[in-house]
Amino acid sequence: QCGLVTPVITAPANDSVTNVLRPTVTGTATPGSTVTVFAGGVAVGMATVDGAGMFTYMWPSDLAPGTVILTVTSTVGQDQLAVTSAPSAPVSVSVIVGCLDADDCSGANPVCNTSSNTCVRCRMDVNCPPGATCVG
Repeated sequence: QCGLVTPVITAPANDSVTNVLRPTVTGTATPGSTVTVFAGGVAVGMATVDGAGMFTYMWPSDLAPGTVILTVTSTVGQDQLAVTSAPSAPVSVSVIVGCLDADDCSGANPVCNTSSNTCVRCRMDVNCPPGATCVG
């Protein structure tokens, strides 16, 4: 395929869970090429690969909660002279709304109930998720 390397998605990680509704997709591909980002097999955007072979795609709008399968292809040339790489290995990302850990919560003594992905304020061990240290 004219020296095109198969692109690689380096972030987000495969089988990851995120509460970032507009994730940044980064990776490597043939320097100077253009990558097309696919979500569930549908092209959603493009990014230019720099001279070091790195690309960054900033998601333009919020993703719906659920699992999305990401892939990318790399293309050089235009029209009938265009050459496109094989697709990258698929990356599965689960998008949630809510917290993943206590760092996502704010306020006095916040903890994240990872069963429901909700922030709770601990009071005398009432409504505290398992493993949480509650004060007051």
